[in-house]
Amino acid sequence: MSQHLDPTPGNINTAHPRREKGSGPEPWRTLFIVTTLLLVFSIVALALSLTVFRASAAPAPTPTPTASITPTPAPTTTPAAALCTTANTRVTVGESSGAAGSTVVPLVFHNASSVPCTLKGYPTVAFVGDGNGTQIGAVAQQDPTVPPTLTTIAAGAAAGSMLTVVEAGNACSGPVAVDGFRVVLPGSKGAFFLPMAGLEACATGKSLLAVTAIAGP
Repeated sequence: MSQHLDPTPGNINTAHPRREKGSGPEPWRTLFIVTTLLLVFSIVALALSLTVFRASAAPAPTPTPTASITPTPAPTTTPAAALCTTANTRVTVGESSGAAGSTVVPLVFHNASSVPCTLKGYPTVAFVGDGNGTQIGAVAQQDPTVPPTLTTIAAGAAAGSMLTVVEAGNACSGPVAVDGFRVVLPGSKGAFFLPMAGLEACATGKSLLAVTAIAGP
């Protein structure tokens, strides 16, 4: 005879059924995952903060100085002195001195300008007469006693040349009186007239004059 269970409430097993494996996540595992994620986020945030701090704290790069090029001034050159001409020069006669059969007459070349001027070589000297500047006799021969050099005459200064005049009575017959000398500067065309009394020249064209090169004082 089979036994029947009493279906009364007092005989029903009211215990909770057991949770089987795989039926849902366990609470500790969820907590571990959340904690791990928070830790990862914290590490990432800290790394980003350190990177930003280092970037802001790093000193700004020092600009490389640019070398400045100083232009080299052009060398200054002193302009060459102008040539002494009739426009900036005066010629006078110094005190003459006599020797046996001749007279030595200093010719003085004055720079009448405010800047230096130059002369080089022999002046051209000749007797002139007839009251009109007519040349009488040959021009002066060049006396090599003083070698020609470039002579710079400062403003207001002077240079000189020595003119030797041979007595006409010792060189020719029938000498003629002259009015003085005509002097032309070397390298120039203009002439100066220097009056000088008591001189005679040979009308035959023979030269009685000899002149040295112009030199400084």
